[in-house]
Amino acid sequence: MNIYSYIGTQPVPERIPDPVFFSYQKIKNRRRIPSIEGIVEFICDYYQISSNMVRSSTRKKPYIDVRKKIIFFLHEYRIANLINIARFFRKKQHSTVINACTSVKNLIDTEEKERKEIEILDKKLKENFLLAYGDWNQLKERFSKKMKQFYDNKIRYSRIKVQNNLISKFLRLLEEKGINWVIWKRRQDHIYVMLYNPFLTNFDSCDKNDDK
Repeated sequence: MNIYSYIGTQPVPERIPDPVFFSYQKIKNRRRIPSIEGIVEFICDYYQISSNMVRSSTRKKPYIDVRKKIIFFLHEYRIANLINIARFFRKKQHSTVINACTSVKNLIDTEEKERKEIEILDKKLKENFLLAYGDWNQLKERFSKKMKQFYDNKIRYSRIKVQNNLISKFLRLLEEKGINWVIWKRRQDHIYVMLYNPFLTNFDSCDKNDDK
């Protein structure tokens, strides 16, 4: 086991240190790590408007439209939660974020021009940032199946694929469940976590099962 592996008996940090993933700076395509500030600046540059004006309380339509699109992408890619997005835009309630996302989704469904514009912007964001997200409910469903396999089949350990945006939350879940784990393999947009069967005390003659 190398120094970058984490054992489930350790406290789970708010953010897993970069070496647990990989050195982003050495990726050939040089895409950047996503952040609220980075996404905001990128989209504002794309529309050639001031990011300070977008963050301000101005009610001018061009700034409102771009602000809504920024909020939509920040939420869509799970760059930050609703509360932190609202705080960044100096909003008191995260309902503003939900309303902005709903507004953009409605435009995508009803306005062909807006849909194409969002698709183009989405493509450019993916070309410039390491964007990959997973669904928490789907991950919990796969985790539940792993637990059933552990209980029914008495397998010793099993790998599960976790997208980067869910890894900290997932490791906290494992800590709550008392399940030992190790970061097994790192990929560009996801990580494989090795889970150890909590129902077994004797691992002799046990098999493994992997999440492909």
